[in-house]
Amino acid sequence: MTTILDPRFKKEGFWNPFNSSQEVKSLEDELSLINAPTKSSVFSSPPTPDSTAESNQLFSLLQTNQTQKIQSGRVDSILALRQYLNASDLDPAQNPLDYWKISNKVGFKICVFKYFCVPATSTESERMFSKAGLVVSEKKSSLKPKNVNMILFLKKNGWII
Repeated sequence: MTTILDPRFKKEGFWNPFNSSQEVKSLEDELSLINAPTKSSVFSSPPTPDSTAESNQLFSLLQTNQTQKIQSGRVDSILALRQYLNASDLDPAQNPLDYWKISNKVGFKICVFKYFCVPATSTESERMFSKAGLVVSEKKSSLKPKNVNMILFLKKNGWII
């Protein structure tokens, strides 16, 4: 998700186009949940028309039609995502966090805060070092690094106890 949210790479940051399309779909789903309209915003009361001038009536009618239009968070999300993906990429030397600081796209900012965060603790890496210490013992000290990596991967994913 961080690759697609990085304005330097977007969809071009993926080796596999299938992975890229899957992440676009995931981001679309995430944005649609964020942009889902509330019932109060969909059914807001239309403004009262001003009968003093014909032009005011026209604008009042347009405003009434706009407020009565059913808004869809999904459609808004798809449009915002397409605009973002079709915009030119950020220069690779620039900081993507600076881009999102000045951006006015609220849904994207929520996703950036969620996925660009750094873990506050190092417990995962500490657990991995502990497991590596259990795998590479005196009896197994001649294991090649490639085999140790494979064993640790299998242990991490629960295939080996």
